[in-house]
Amino acid sequence: MIDFRVKYDGRADVLYISTERNGPSYAREGRDGVIWRYLESDDSLVGVTIMDFDCYWKGNLADLVGQVSSHFHVEKQHARATLELAQV
Repeated sequence: MIDFRVKYDGRADVLYISTERNGPSYAREGRDGVIWRYLESDDSLVGVTIMDFDCYWKGNLADLVGQVSSHFHVEKQHARATLELAQV
């Protein structure tokens, strides 16, 4: 199971989720302001930046849970628990 670090910036309404792996990375923007970060060395997913978390995503949490679960290859329960850490 992946251990996630979660940080929410309330002033910018941005949620940051990252794994313990780090290093030089690149980003790919998905739909609706979701930015996925990958390690340059092996293209593994190491984080996600979620814009408008409170304003948009809290009302669409099921969709976001699905995206996080699918991209990180974790159970939906784990993705939901991670996102609930950021409840504002």
